[in-house]
Amino acid sequence: MNYLCYDRASAPEYESWAEFGNKGWGWNTMINAMTKSENFTDSDDDRHGFKGPIRNYYNRVVYPVLRLWEPAVSKLGININDRQSMGGEPIG
Repeated sequence: MNYLCYDRASAPEYESWAEFGNKGWGWNTMINAMTKSENFTDSDDDRHGFKGPIRNYYNRVVYPVLRLWEPAVSKLGININDRQSMGGEPIG
């Protein structure tokens, strides 16, 4: 929970927890727990849960100015990660 914004770390970060001795804290276990705990609206994506106690949704306000940087970062080879970050690949 960062500045009241729900996000997930990358799958390799969770896997490193398991590798350092926290068995059961790898990506597959954590994504199962995260989806089970959330009640996501405005999406039918299988990366989300829909019956948990934590209400969650994508930001409904995306200012057009935020899209202006996308062509520049694409030219640099940086992935544009539009709503894919919850699936374990938040880079981009």
